[in-house]
Amino acid sequence: MSLAGFNSFDRYVLPHLPLFAICAAAVLIYAGILYYRAKATGMGFGFIIVAVILVILANIYH
Repeated sequence: MSLAGFNSFDRYVLPHLPLFAICAAAVLIYAGILYYRAKATGMGFGFIIVAVILVILANIYH
């Protein structure tokens, strides 16, 4: 793999990682709410906690 491949990754992918993390967090929050409503409280809170961690990491990375 050439060095140009790494440069394009740094230039086009890495700046969008916080956006990807926020989108994944939104999906996890939605799944957590659905699990919570289905009486699977532990799984629901687990998804919501992971989503919050993703948002914090995206905020740190930004």
